[in-house]
This record gives sequence, C-alpha cells and structure tokens, in this order.
Amino acid sequence: MLDIDLEAFEQLVVDELDKLPDEMFEGLDNVVFMVEDRHEAEDLFGIYEGVALTDRGDYGFGELPDRIIVFRET
Repeated sequence: MLDIDLEAFEQLVVDELDKLPDEMFEGLDNVVFMVEDRHEAEDLFGIYEGVALTDRGDYGFGELPDRIIVFRET
C-alpha cells in the first residue's frame, strides 16, 4: 500500500478533477468533493451522499450540498 498523507492525497484528487472535461461538471450543481481517511463501516474508494437528479426538485434556500467523498486509505 502506498502511504500518502491527507494533504498530498487531497491535492492529487484536485489535480485529477481539474483534468476532467467541463461537460462532466455541467450537472454538478450544489455538490462538494471531500477527502476522508476511510468509510466507517465498509471498504469503499468513494461514495455519493445526496439526492439523485431524477429525484430532485429545484434547489431552494438553505439546502446542504450533495457530497462526493473520496477515501484515502482504501
């Protein structure tokens, strides 16, 4: 396993997101990307926490953003 500290891993994630084409980000309204060490219950590389576009209405005032979490230690 490659041991990389959280700050370096966060930068790696940012660098890779910057390489994605703009078209991939058109549907990402009110979404944040986060990095955490690990999921508390499962061995996951990442997880989406939020409401699917097909189930979502219009965003109103004060709604929390959906989250995409990438796990460092998987």
